[in-house]
Amino acid sequence: MELEFQYQRLTRNSDLHSLAQLVKLCFNMDVDQHYFNWKYFDNPCGEVLAYVAISDSKIISFYGVIPEWYWENGEIVKIYQSMDTMTHPDFRRMGLFVKLAKLCFKDLDKENTNYLAIGFPAPASYSGFVKKLGWSTVFFNRLWFCYSFVFKAFSVASRFPSEVSCHPVDINSPHFEEYFKGKEPLASIEKYVDSRIFKWKVMDNKHKKYEAISIHKDNAIIGLAVYYLDTPKSCLLVWVDFYNPSNYQLNVMGSLIKHLFLITKKRCIYIWGPTLDIQKRAFKKAGFIMNPFNKGPFHQKFSFITLADKNRRGLSRWNNQDHYNFQGIMLD
Repeated sequence: MELEFQYQRLTRNSDLHSLAQLVKLCFNMDVDQHYFNWKYFDNPCGEVLAYVAISDSKIISFYGVIPEWYWENGEIVKIYQSMDTMTHPDFRRMGLFVKLAKLCFKDLDKENTNYLAIGFPAPASYSGFVKKLGWSTVFFNRLWFCYSFVFKAFSVASRFPSEVSCHPVDINSPHFEEYFKGKEPLASIEKYVDSRIFKWKVMDNKHKKYEAISIHKDNAIIGLAVYYLDTPKSCLLVWVDFYNPSNYQLNVMGSLIKHLFLITKKRCIYIWGPTLDIQKRAFKKAGFIMNPFNKGPFHQKFSFITLADKNRRGLSRWNNQDHYNFQGIMLD
């Protein structure tokens, strides 16, 4: 007998307890209503657009997109990020992922003219996005990494300036608010971050225990960095941002990396592979490398994909990795 499912758009009044059980089963994450309120409904950019499939009064599949603000060629625009694709193991290979995704984008097409969505699909769902839903692959990113002993070797001849210092971010400081005023993007496509988004995304994150650093010189904040201690031996440097691009140089970057190794006591720091030359040069000088092989440390690569309304202008920029300031802060 063919199974029958109910399809509903997710709201604050949905059965979030049932959804939490699905998250636990699919991602081994312990979450509650506070997590969903934070991620899906309290986002400064707007509420989630998501659909769930229900069987026997339980949510057994989910697909959604969250709105985000991005810099696009000097303007701030709203786009959407695909996220949290999940289906109960007992109901996989029944077309639920494709069904829910089509419902989402049907609504998105009605509510948003010329929409654009980005995604970082898991390997298991990549084929479904591209072959069944028509997403375009922009590129596959490889991680860059630096071991502490390598950094020491690279920095042995470098004297990092004493006037550059790193401190925990103080969101109540007037310098913190001032940092975001008048700030220009580094690339034609870049995640837009202001103080409100920073607080929501980083400081109030209900899942990842992000730590934030402010980089100071001459009593002013010249940059911000966000990191995440994801394993006992490694640290993911999620975001490095400088008010003035001229600070992407070894003496400043080296001060930051030295500080991170000192406070985290990790043997390795890694980042998403940078796509801008100014970032590549700075990280290479600090000792970061990429593993080009299909085995060994940090050999994994992940895909970055897009989907857009056919009438949307400027799509060629979004489908070219060279236009991005590509960093881990982009991930939902």
